[in-house]
Amino acid sequence: MSISTKPEPTIVEPRMPLGFSAAFAIFRAEWRGGWRSGWFIALITMPMVLFVLFGTTIRGDLDGGVPVAAMLMASFTCFGVVNLSIFAVGVAAAEQRGMGWIRRLRASAMPLWSFFGGKVLLGCAAATAVLVGNSIIARIVGAGVPMTHLLRLWLVILLGTLCLAPFGFALAYWVRPGAAGVIGNLVFLPLSYTSGFMTPVDALPGPVAALSTYLPTSHWGNLAWGAIATPAQAADFGVRDPGRPLLDLAVVLAWAMAASLVAAAGWRRDRSRDRIRG
Repeated sequence: MSISTKPEPTIVEPRMPLGFSAAFAIFRAEWRGGWRSGWFIALITMPMVLFVLFGTTIRGDLDGGVPVAAMLMASFTCFGVVNLSIFAVGVAAAEQRGMGWIRRLRASAMPLWSFFGGKVLLGCAAATAVLVGNSIIARIVGAGVPMTHLLRLWLVILLGTLCLAPFGFALAYWVRPGAAGVIGNLVFLPLSYTSGFMTPVDALPGPVAALSTYLPTSHWGNLAWGAIATPAQAADFGVRDPGRPLLDLAVVLAWAMAASLVAAAGWRRDRSRDRIRG
């Protein structure tokens, strides 16, 4: 008597699409490699050190009880995110382009957007680390904010990371790799100062304060301050034109779209050059 056996069904485990898995792989590699290098640690800890030195020493509350130090916590967190977007995303990508890494990615089966996606994930994770560190410091010195306000601020920080990343990519494709660090400082420091992250906008010189109205980082800062304070409290802190989140969001998104177009044009130019060389 013969016994018939049925083949066991093959169980196929679901896999993440190549592009997403590659983006997460790039994020993990850059995150681990970043912690092994001093510059990445400095990018994350510098906003915390500045907040301790220049933010926690300022006492007093705004009308309604919001600590001034809590507003400065948001300021120095935004300062850190701009720094991360320019250097951890832009300057690092420029250096990788100079080493031929992006050219090798074009020859692989991995979608190139995975590289950019991994960079954005790195920026979001690092920005979250900055916010967590600064919020803990604020809580220690008695300038903590309610968790709901902190959650709103975190969402604004993630929005800023997503919208500022194209500026970093534009820098990576339009600036020579050897000059990326210098140009990054020339972009980062004026943006942070003019937007009121170091000094409230109302305390800036007249022409500088007028210029801040047109900058994406200034409007993004308005969203960050508005996440933990009312428009009246933000105005008391020195924020210009608070209480207009839709306008602020529109300006930030418009600048992000323009920077994305500039970055895409640089990417196409770089790809054309690689084809000519090849």
